[in-house]
Amino acid sequence: MRLYQGNYSQQTVYSDDPLSVALSLVDNGAQIINVIDLDGARTQSNSNVATIKTIIATAKCKVQVGGGIRSLETACAYLESGAAAVILGTAIVSNPNLVAQLIQRFGANRVVLAADIKDGSIAISGWTELSEYSAQDAIALCRTLGVQRLLVTDISKDGTMQGPGLAVAKPFIDAGFEVLVAGGVRAIRDLQALDKAGAWGGVLGTALFDHKVSLRAAIESFGVNGLAKRIIPCLDVKDGRVVKGTNFKELIDVGDPVDIAIAYARDGADEIVILNIDATDNNQAEFVTLVAEIAKHINVPLTVGGGVSNLDDVRMFLNAGADKVSIGSAAITNPTLVREASTYFGAQCIVVSV
Repeated sequence: MRLYQGNYSQQTVYSDDPLSVALSLVDNGAQIINVIDLDGARTQSNSNVATIKTIIATAKCKVQVGGGIRSLETACAYLESGAAAVILGTAIVSNPNLVAQLIQRFGANRVVLAADIKDGSIAISGWTELSEYSAQDAIALCRTLGVQRLLVTDISKDGTMQGPGLAVAKPFIDAGFEVLVAGGVRAIRDLQALDKAGAWGGVLGTALFDHKVSLRAAIESFGVNGLAKRIIPCLDVKDGRVVKGTNFKELIDVGDPVDIAIAYARDGADEIVILNIDATDNNQAEFVTLVAEIAKHINVPLTVGGGVSNLDDVRMFLNAGADKVSIGSAAITNPTLVREASTYFGAQCIVVSV
């Protein structure tokens, strides 16, 4: 179902079988589906949880779940059931510590903050209440918490098909977050406008279910199979400096890792990889300190590798601020490490270097 401007009394029901709708979307090329529990958002009911978990388990795509997720237990239940990410709205105002806990435990790429804007304020409790938080307040808090991705909705545009609320979303885009823009999308040209403005993506709702926009056509308009190009600089670090060579020989010092990482993030890198190419027990502590300093200054995913040989090494880099940890030689010498690390920390933050 869809609401009009978040009003529960103005709703349109499109199907009584959410699973079949989800599977149909996947058949038409969907790679990410947002599933919002409207009952959970408004009353914290758990009546839709079983249906949502079935969608997660059955749909062969990423499923982001939101609505009524206000406790660590509820969020973990969805993430451990295979949800690609949880979407938190009310929690950013009522329980920011929950956001921080989830990012630390599962990684920033599995936590999406919903900034639902109405009359310049953040709306909560299924959009039924206005908080005292402004958009700028939300931006400042998200930076403090280490948030990477936001779902920004101009509630006045939701379900209206009058065009997306770019004015509401732009401050979040300009602040450097990955921003999914929801509300008002009515045609492929609106998605193109969002792309031009720097949005990470646009959410299709009413336009999709009213057959105003073809999902397959929308995907094809952004490239074959909807796959985007990703620009990922890799910084090879030795003795605390970025170096460049050929086959790790004849190395040339090219600069400070923190300065270079900041420059790449500012210039639009999608992710940054930093590798300690001369990792030893003696220099890992200095490298961890360097990783923490880089993580403090960039707002894109950070992958760290070099000398990773056990779960403690993985934990050490994740605690320092890495979003992912790259395992190289140890994936061969200790084949169980990849499985153990993926099980313990989540497969989304384990990378194998080949």
